[in-house]
Amino acid sequence: MLTRNTFDPLETLLDRLGVIREVRQTTNVEKGKNNVLQALKDGQPALVFADTFSLHYNALPTDSKIWLFMPLVIYGLDADCTYLSDRSAVPLQISAQELDQARGRTKDNKVDVRQLG
Repeated sequence: MLTRNTFDPLETLLDRLGVIREVRQTTNVEKGKNNVLQALKDGQPALVFADTFSLHYNALPTDSKIWLFMPLVIYGLDADCTYLSDRSAVPLQISAQELDQARGRTKDNKVDVRQLG
């Protein structure tokens, strides 16, 4: 029996759609920030994984035992604000600190940045 599910539906979806991407992963928070900044500097949005329960706009209860990592698209970032798209009909803004908290919810998860092009 498998101890982990090896099926990655997002990878399969992107492969089938023919989306060209550059994947950068790290467990280092600063390197993860630099990866996002580099993607944006290259004129590309960054697809990152963040904990849904840590993002205020979801209005979910805070519980140290529950987390759910979902992809979201970052299309702008400055010192105080992150501009993103996440299952909403309108653009969203959160603080850079809130994004760091949501991305770093568990220390064993890789900071995953996928540059879409």
